[in-house]
Amino acid sequence: MSSFRNKKRLAPKKKYPEGMINLSQSINTFGIGSMLEIRSQKGQQTRTTSAIVCGLDSWPVDRLPSVSEPDLCKLLGVDELKSPPSGDDNTYVPAKRFPRWLECSQCHRLGIIGKQFEEKQDGIPSCASNNCSGWGIPTRLVSVCFNPGKQGGVSKHHLDDFPWEYWAHKNSKFCEQPRLWLESKEKKTGLDGLVVHCDCGANNSLSGALSEKALERISCRGNRPWLREPEACSHHVRGLLRGASNVYFPVTASTISIPPNSSRLLQLLNRVEFKNFTQLYLKGELTAKNVVEMFAKFSDFSSFDDEQVEKALEALKNSVRSARTEAERKAEEREALLVNYPEDDFDDDSQGSDDFELEVISSNEIGEVNQSAAKIIEQVSLVHRLREVIAFRGFTRLESPMTSNRFASRCAPISMGFKGWLPAIENKGEGIYIEIDQKALAIWEKRPEVIERMGLLSRNYLRSSQGNAMDGDVLEPTARLVMLHTLSHLLIRQLSLECGYSSASLKERIYCADDYCGVLISTASAASDGTLGGLVRQGKPKNFVNTLINALRDAEWCSSDPLCIDSEGQGSEALNLAACHACALVSETSCELRNMFLDRGLVIGTLDNPSMGLFSDLLV
Repeated sequence: MSSFRNKKRLAPKKKYPEGMINLSQSINTFGIGSMLEIRSQKGQQTRTTSAIVCGLDSWPVDRLPSVSEPDLCKLLGVDELKSPPSGDDNTYVPAKRFPRWLECSQCHRLGIIGKQFEEKQDGIPSCASNNCSGWGIPTRLVSVCFNPGKQGGVSKHHLDDFPWEYWAHKNSKFCEQPRLWLESKEKKTGLDGLVVHCDCGANNSLSGALSEKALERISCRGNRPWLREPEACSHHVRGLLRGASNVYFPVTASTISIPPNSSRLLQLLNRVEFKNFTQLYLKGELTAKNVVEMFAKFSDFSSFDDEQVEKALEALKNSVRSARTEAERKAEEREALLVNYPEDDFDDDSQGSDDFELEVISSNEIGEVNQSAAKIIEQVSLVHRLREVIAFRGFTRLESPMTSNRFASRCAPISMGFKGWLPAIENKGEGIYIEIDQKALAIWEKRPEVIERMGLLSRNYLRSSQGNAMDGDVLEPTARLVMLHTLSHLLIRQLSLECGYSSASLKERIYCADDYCGVLISTASAASDGTLGGLVRQGKPKNFVNTLINALRDAEWCSSDPLCIDSEGQGSEALNLAACHACALVSETSCELRNMFLDRGLVIGTLDNPSMGLFSDLLV
């Protein structure tokens, strides 16, 4: 965990329970619209409150520091990016209690604050029943917007309390003043062992409460507890466990800072306090010399001479480009990862290095160590310094199709109207970029056994919710994508053993198109302003070849084989072939495609056809 200032406090006042989340979690796992538990201790008792993170309308925008990344702003159509509240200067991530329905820890009454429960100064509701010393625990069920007419269900992302009163009286007449409580049955576990009772005598087991048709008579109210107002909705609702993984899928967009915007001087020019001057220059209302004279009054520019600032302004003007798709942006990043960039003329060693620095290792250098590897690996780039900016756009519920354009994919709104800014974090670290030889790849893709094996995964894909998603930019599996993705996972697992970083701290960034195929494996942290260098050292020719061969050898046999290698579909919606937790899966935070589209067979071959894999020759 990072220091306290890099964590987010979730309670606006000390009288309420306080919680903290990691900086990166504030735009991922616990971003706007997500639910999380805040635990407090009273004596020997641990008490739990459930909260939902509120939208941007409630964020202290004027006190949030800016994150400079003009390319990402333009790609997302916003004016600026802001770092989430850090707890400093009394800034907090706003959150409010959800679900509203609570269960008493002693008598198991169900109700809401103001009726069955009373709010206390410590923020923990107490049971209002006579002679009961219990407190309110968040109920374990919620309901989400659901359209059963679509495969997998389509949600408008609305979220509401589970209809407890309806469920208790589902099989009997509804009473005028329902008073509910939960009873646990003996010899039964989970929801099957819980019954909702009403004082009028009505009762109903929670068995089947999570099925798609269980709440088909309940219309969605369009409730958006993370925002101030609901919206009209014609869908029904579906029950889910409050902590279920499909309640919340964050939607983020990220870029790698590449020249010229990786320059620290350009990042300085894009800061909010100086952006007005640079905008006047870009519009032609001020000359470069006028702007330089204005900047001379600020100490931030004292280490730069006039010529450096003028060249930076010219570079900023040249970098202004129209909106692009994620594929177009990744193509630009790949081009930057393939060449040795000279040090910027306007940023010499006295001012420090840029946030993008790499060293190219050619296939000839790799061939001096292993000729077979050099036939497949066209180039390795050692990224000594990189900066990644990740912005939070929104979220989805029930399903989250993998999209080829995260800059424009549909998601739930995180504010009542357009705010002109989005929350974002910046990570700095190091990485290795691996480019696959296009000629070798094209020959391999046309092999009949490769086409036949990809047919298995393609059929599974067409039957899945991914293949039936409504988003027009849904990502489809191809042989080169599955091979590259699997190779990336194998290398991440092996690098974690050899470079000193844990596998959870490594992450992939896939660059795959019809005319190129490569992957960036990097480590970056919001709490670090430098790198350890261990990952880059593993990219040196001899180290890289050893790491690659060791990763392939480890993948030859899985502890679940032969079931794993012979599988025709496993993992989420059978979108993996020969890949499981024992051999190819990595942490969800490390994977760009949610541990889908994986197959060891396309990398190292199968038992029936050991030569099928692109890298099979390295194992001979």
